[in-house]
Amino acid sequence: MIPSYGLLTACLAFGAILSQLSCAPGGPDPVVERNKAATKRFFVEVMNEGRFDLIDEMFAPDYTLEGKPFPDSKKWAEALKQKYPDLEFVLEGLIGEGNQVAVWWILDLHDPKAQQQRLSGINLLTFDADGRVESNWEGDLGASVIPDPGSSAAGAAYPEAWLSNNGRLLDGYSGERFQLVYDYPTSAPPKPDDAWNRAAQWPLTRAEVAPYMTALRAYVYDSLLPVEFRPERIQRGPDGLGGWYHEPWLAGIYPASETKDNLPTWCGRDFIRGLYFGTPLPENTIPGQTQAYRNYEIVFYNDVGGYHLGRVWNAGGSPSFGDFQFLDGTVVVKLVLTTATDVELLRGAPRWTAYLPSGKECTSPVLTELAAIQLDIVLKDSVHSPETGWIFTTYVYDADNQSTDPWLRMVPLGAMWGDDPGVMPGGELKETVLDPEAPEWFSANLGWGGRLSGPIDLAKGEGSCLSCHATSEFSLDPAAKLEANFVPPGDTPDSEKMARWFRNLPGETPWSGKQGGWMALDYSFVTLGSLAHFHTRADVSTAPSVLRDRERF
Repeated sequence: MIPSYGLLTACLAFGAILSQLSCAPGGPDPVVERNKAATKRFFVEVMNEGRFDLIDEMFAPDYTLEGKPFPDSKKWAEALKQKYPDLEFVLEGLIGEGNQVAVWWILDLHDPKAQQQRLSGINLLTFDADGRVESNWEGDLGASVIPDPGSSAAGAAYPEAWLSNNGRLLDGYSGERFQLVYDYPTSAPPKPDDAWNRAAQWPLTRAEVAPYMTALRAYVYDSLLPVEFRPERIQRGPDGLGGWYHEPWLAGIYPASETKDNLPTWCGRDFIRGLYFGTPLPENTIPGQTQAYRNYEIVFYNDVGGYHLGRVWNAGGSPSFGDFQFLDGTVVVKLVLTTATDVELLRGAPRWTAYLPSGKECTSPVLTELAAIQLDIVLKDSVHSPETGWIFTTYVYDADNQSTDPWLRMVPLGAMWGDDPGVMPGGELKETVLDPEAPEWFSANLGWGGRLSGPIDLAKGEGSCLSCHATSEFSLDPAAKLEANFVPPGDTPDSEKMARWFRNLPGETPWSGKQGGWMALDYSFVTLGSLAHFHTRADVSTAPSVLRDRERF
């Protein structure tokens, strides 16, 4: 029998089971999908709705529970429902491979004669060739008292997950406000029409990277520019088709903010544009810069990525641990704006106004003008990037570009789909391609050995887009040892840098290895930040993370 754990560490046990069920390559397996559907049907139709007549057709005649014959499934289910008429299982995670399905559930039991409780458990079901359950191993993951109705924790567990801003509002402001878009698609949308792959041949060359990136930028701009990067205005198709979405848990101040350059490092989302702090911009970073500035950012997911977010975050604002891997066709857009609006490099750049901190605390925001400096468009494409699964592209502002639309002055810097393992500085890179027409200053300030990295990113000079994002991992074990850091420490020998930071890791492979319960987040720092904020708010101790427990800058 699977051992018992506390409710708040239920995810760890579920993750241990899932580590035994690797994700099969290619499209969905019809047998796996049939078995997953049967599992969901049992919990929803049989247990929740009381259709016990279905048990005989869903369970094999020789069904066993924890290795022993259990012929009385129907009687057991009927008795449980009779005792708890309003019984309702909530499925928090569901994954399968071959003839097995693992499911994590939560169940609220309302007994007027006893204290009301919330139970959590997991089941590992094995199906026969006819799609019937033939064996079941289950584990009770613990119980907690259900809050009294009317208490702050009743209802949706963490409604603040879905807040649009940090609560710092400007009196008398009558303009448009940022609105979090989180009504994620409930079924997997089709992959977008990849005009970018028709615009260039693979592997990309210096001559083809600009046509590829221009087509990819057009896919983003065609839907986000007309609505001024406010996706709540988009008229979406059925089940959210064609929409763009945001990740939860980035509005509030979790954890308490630290200070950098006399300003707080984290104050959640501002209420006008939904921007949150990205990186500092130390003095003399940009030509002509005479003081320290700051970079703020916002991230958007296309409908395929939004579907993934809906699988990770349930309606109560809690994460469903199990599968953090994005689907092919996911497009993630990160727009970076800076307060360095007076430098010549950003002459004529697109401008936004946001309500951002002006002192050491988050409590003193002011209206602040920002200029667009960098645009990252990241695509999940395991066909053209079979080792990492991702293609990172970076666009930078070109003040000398003659386009009348300032957004079209965000021009290609380059693309990368691997970290070129084994290629030392000075060697020829095969998995990073730079646009020869990119602005000179940006082209001269890249990652390690010329690998792609935005000049204002944390990986500048020492890492790359991929090497940095590969450290996105999470563990529920507070004792787990964190091996990762954004970039190699300054005294790291080149040979160690290469061996550890510049590996082409699959998105499901944690940087620190699986010992300690590390789970890879498929190169997503945004998901890592959301998980860290959720567990801080829930007061659950977890392992350190590169976002929360290391010197960030």
